[in-house]
Amino acid sequence: MSSAQPPDSDVPAQLPRRRAGSVPGGGARFADPAGRHWSGDLLTVVEEALRGVSGKDPNIYGMLVASADGLVLASDTHDIQRETVAAMAAAAASIAVQFTDQADVGESKASIFQGSSGYVGVYPVEPSVLLVVFGQKDMNMGLFNVAARNALSGLQQAMDRQRLFGVRMSRQTPTRTPADDISEDASADVR
Repeated sequence: MSSAQPPDSDVPAQLPRRRAGSVPGGGARFADPAGRHWSGDLLTVVEEALRGVSGKDPNIYGMLVASADGLVLASDTHDIQRETVAAMAAAAASIAVQFTDQADVGESKASIFQGSSGYVGVYPVEPSVLLVVFGQKDMNMGLFNVAARNALSGLQQAMDRQRLFGVRMSRQTPTRTPADDISEDASADVR
């Protein structure tokens, strides 16, 4: 059950859907049933950040960044159903929040699953963004958690750098060159 759904409701929660024609990183916007939108700027930040941390650890064979509503924001994975994994990551994160709250163990920091072929972990990057990390099978849960947290930290830092760069670029004013002054003087002489 999603947080947007009333607790007494028997109606199943609707999964977020991409609007027709939207492509991640192409300036597209994604909408979910609650009406929230993901701008192309956020998608660009996430994609660039993911590229910056991908392939840094041989124990991690893929990562996916999803919205807390289950939309794929960026992916560096192969042979998985990205949209389904993103939706399941959102559900796992939501259950983890409820579970840790009911168990009175504090704020949820991760959901980690071990399968016969490896590991998958879901980590909150920030309140609206989740990182899904896929780990090799030839390691233990502790090593996977360390590798995944290193990837999480790297992603958070890369996203912060991308955002800071974007803010700086948006605040920059065009600098005047001597050629600008000459062309203005010439146009004033013509009048």
